[in-house]
Amino acid sequence: MRLKNYMAMTALALCAAACSSDNDEVKPEYAEQVAGTYNGSMDLAVSGSSQGSLEDMKVALTRVTEDSVNITLAAFNFGSYSIPEIKAGSKVAMKSNTYTLDGSLNTTAGTLNVTGDFTGTTDGKALSLTVNFQFGAMSMPVVATFGGSQSQSSMTVNTSDYGTWTYINLKTGETKTVRDFSAWNYMTDGEVVETTAAQGSEADVTIDWHIAIHRYDIKTNGGSAVATTSTVMSEVASMPTGGYTEDATVENTLITDMANMMAGKIGYASSAKMNTVLCEWLKKTATGTMPPYIYEPTNLIYVVKNSDGSYAKLKFTDNTDAEGNSGYVTFSYEYVAQ
Repeated sequence: MRLKNYMAMTALALCAAACSSDNDEVKPEYAEQVAGTYNGSMDLAVSGSSQGSLEDMKVALTRVTEDSVNITLAAFNFGSYSIPEIKAGSKVAMKSNTYTLDGSLNTTAGTLNVTGDFTGTTDGKALSLTVNFQFGAMSMPVVATFGGSQSQSSMTVNTSDYGTWTYINLKTGETKTVRDFSAWNYMTDGEVVETTAAQGSEADVTIDWHIAIHRYDIKTNGGSAVATTSTVMSEVASMPTGGYTEDATVENTLITDMANMMAGKIGYASSAKMNTVLCEWLKKTATGTMPPYIYEPTNLIYVVKNSDGSYAKLKFTDNTDAEGNSGYVTFSYEYVAQ
């Protein structure tokens, strides 16, 4: 009898140990897969109305446990509010082969209480994050939509000189600014009154390049481009398979010299390449007064299919510098190898 009782107790103990082992099963390591610093832009909106876009934003995901991370959102300004760096905890789960994030935040900016919640998705390379901010007693929440990646970059190009092109390597970030190569036709009342000979050649461009910018005009290096409907870089997870437009040749359209504008004499490139899709990044609206036009970026994501088979995603966000001077093109980009 004692032997039977002993054997029964042993069996129960083994069963309990097995059950305990099942319950202590190691969780999948999700946090390590998504950890990193994501660089990108953040669009702000209140009640569906855009409040602008912030470039060079950073969001860092730091591992805490197998299925949780700390999210650090870089400091930024919104109107009169200066929002400090924000840290919040987030759970990490897997859904349909995508990692999901969700959590809440609570911090202070001086005497201002900042609360909210957030949701996001990432594949460990690109991150989409939507944050609903509540600033103190502000009646409407501010919705911030961040899109970025661990390979995304940004730059501002000085395009204030009408006579030059800035050539850009989207893989390395190198730039080279040279004079427009074509002959320049000077026109008055639609008639050519003077022509200056062409100067230089593409041999002057001593870097490998993918796009070039002249004022607000853009051309590719034998590539083609398509506009997407998205304004968040990470939402363009795969490159469009069709709809691309190659560069076109235009004559007496590209302005190269405005020095004698007040006298009614303007210089134009006799011939130039431009990509009509990329040139639509900036909306131009006539005012009927001064200034004659208002410029506003579309904030759309454009995809360039390069001649070597690689791709690049582009988002143009501004045509002015920090002081409001025109002729400074700011954009974020992500180079996608073959």
